Amino acid sequence: MRLFTAAAVVLSMATICLAEIHWDYMIFSQQWAGTLCSFKEVRLIHCFSCLSKPVDKDFTIHGLWPTIWPAKQPTQCPKAPEFDELKLQPILPQLRRHWPDLLASSDPHKFWKHEWIKHGRCAIEDNIIVNEFGYFNASLHLKSKAPVLQ
Repeated sequence: MRLFTAAAVVLSMATICLAEIHWDYMIFSQQWAGTLCSFKEVRLIHCFSCLSKPVDKDFTIHGLWPTIWPAKQPTQCPKAPEFDELKLQPILPQLRRHWPDLLASSDPHKFWKHEWIKHGRCAIEDNIIVNEFGYFNASLHLKSKAPVLQ
């Protein structure tokens, strides 16, 4: 029985190590509110001025996007759990500050949900990210390591 259990553990680990990743690299995208909000197309689509929103004088996170070389979004990603804001509770203050939705209401949850569905479900193929919390936390970590204005 011990031999069978050991073999099952080794096979499970091999499966995890050999998991297929459907992308080549990640793009960490940051945005500048003043520039984004100055585009005529943005103003027309969203019917209001996003410039009136209070935003730190810094770049904000737009997303962390798994990408297939040279610049294609992957489509064959694993089924991931639905977006669950409760999983982000430990980092909500940082997310609100560094990852606001500049084009919608003051509630950024729809934007975060969109980024999770479109990009996060593919990003979890990376063995460092693995889940929703990991996806958003990795983005915050990259933001802290890439201070554009310093």
